[in-house]
Amino acid sequence: MSRLLVLLLLLGSGLGYRLAHPEARRFKSMRIIDGEPADIRDYPYLVSLQYNGSFYGHDFDHFCCGSILNENWIITSAQCAQARQADSFQVRLGSAEYYRSGAVYRIDSVVLHPKFNELSRDYDVGLIKVTEKIVFGEGIQPIGLPKPDDVVPIDANFSIAGWGATELLGKFSDNLLKSHIQKISRESCQSVYGIETVTSRMFCVFAAGFGPCVGDSGSPAVYRNMLVGKSTRLASWSYNCAYQYPTVYARVSSVLDWIEDITA
Repeated sequence: MSRLLVLLLLLGSGLGYRLAHPEARRFKSMRIIDGEPADIRDYPYLVSLQYNGSFYGHDFDHFCCGSILNENWIITSAQCAQARQADSFQVRLGSAEYYRSGAVYRIDSVVLHPKFNELSRDYDVGLIKVTEKIVFGEGIQPIGLPKPDDVVPIDANFSIAGWGATELLGKFSDNLLKSHIQKISRESCQSVYGIETVTSRMFCVFAAGFGPCVGDSGSPAVYRNMLVGKSTRLASWSYNCAYQYPTVYARVSSVLDWIEDITA
């Protein structure tokens, strides 16, 4: 995964022009540091979204990440969910190697948030229903959702993991990688990308030399705190694989009612 994950569903998001803002220099780093190898048992909710193809010697090619919500549903970014027809991709669970082992499930249907905006990436949340009930076990467990009133302090550390590229324009990582990133204020993020670009449904993080990259889209940033519980965000977009710029995540807490309506 790239400096661990930046997702991004879109390196050509059209946001590049906003980076001329002088405040963007605050986030630049000459250091590029890869994530560390991860054990899937530490991230049992994480899944690889894969489509049919023959790339790098594998029968299926990884293109995004997602998380297990329950025995029927996977949550990911809307960008990832809309990328393929339901019958053209699968999800692999319970393996740190995206190309083998674990359990593979076919896709029944895909649901995008009705307010998802492909240009602005607002409401960037999608749900994927699998054809058979997921069997839980070691390395395969659902992720916890945040509460509507969860408050995460500035500079809080989030755990991230994925199989995305380890460098810009590089190939995806065969093995799961992990890292940590920190929350930054919306104001700091808006100073880089623009006030109207970073909405209240978004959440920004940054760590010099670390961050998601292509293929990490849809992966969660998870914050654990005994008082707050587990709070989750979904990698959504950034610029240049986020090791130089903030990564923007979708705030899952902003669409909890919709998730409940679809998955109930």
